[in-house]
Amino acid sequence: MLFRSPAEKPAAAKAPAGKGRTHVVGDGDTLYKLAAQYYGDASRWEEIARANKGVLKKGNALSLGMELKIP
Repeated sequence: MLFRSPAEKPAAAKAPAGKGRTHVVGDGDTLYKLAAQYYGDASRWEEIARANKGVLKKGNALSLGMELKIP
């Protein structure tokens, strides 16, 4: 069994591909980081931005607790 200190966070795994995924924005999240997490390619951040154009405000700023679609 592996024990972790409370400060350690497990490495983020890529989510399975498919429709209907969502992500609730947490502390430190950026579109760049989310693209790296979900697609393995941070340069694909604009795909997430386009899918959430009705939710994202000024300059694609993210707010804690915001729910984003991950296409």
